Amino acid sequence: QTISPLGVEVRYGRLNLLNSYGSELQTLPMTLQVEYYNGTGVGFVPNADDGCTVINDVVITDADVSDSLSVAETCIWDSAAQSGSYNCASAGNPGDQFSALPVASNFNLNLMGPGAGNTGVLNVTVNAPGYLDFDWLGGGMTDPTGTASFGLHNLNNRTIFMKEVR
Repeated sequence: QTISPLGVEVRYGRLNLLNSYGSELQTLPMTLQVEYYNGTGVGFVPNADDGCTVINDVVITDADVSDSLSVAETCIWDSAAQSGSYNCASAGNPGDQFSALPVASNFNLNLMGPGAGNTGVLNVTVNAPGYLDFDWLGGGMTDPTGTASFGLHNLNNRTIFMKEVR
C-alpha cells in the first residue's frame, strides 16, 4: 500500500474465489472476497476497508457434462438479481443472500443446493473489475474462477472416520 500525492491510500488488490464442496441438499457457500497485498511475508489479506467495489456478473458453467448436475439446477441466493442471470426465483435466508458490495471484504456468495441426485461439478467465474483481476495461472490477468462440487464425497454409511495419509 502506498499513499498518493493527494493523500489517498492505494492498495494492490485482487478478487479471490475459493473452490467449495458440500451436499447437494444444502446451500453451498463459496468464499468470494476482496484482498490486497500487504507488503509483508503474509501476502494477500482480506480488504475489510473496500466498501465500493461492485460485483454484479457471476457466471456459472457446467464443468462436466457427463455428471448428473446442470447449471439450471442451482442458482445464487440473491435478493434483487444482483448476481446477474443466475439468481434464484426466491431469495434465500438473509444470511445467505449475495451482496453486490462487499461487507468486511466478503460478497456472501452462496449457491442453492440442487436437490437429491443432482451431484456434480460447476465452474463459477466472477467478472471482476479490471483492477481486481489477477494472474492466477501465470498467463496473464484473468477473472477469478472457482469450482463448486455438489455431493461428490459420499462415503460408505458404515465408515465412522476416514483420514487421508500422505
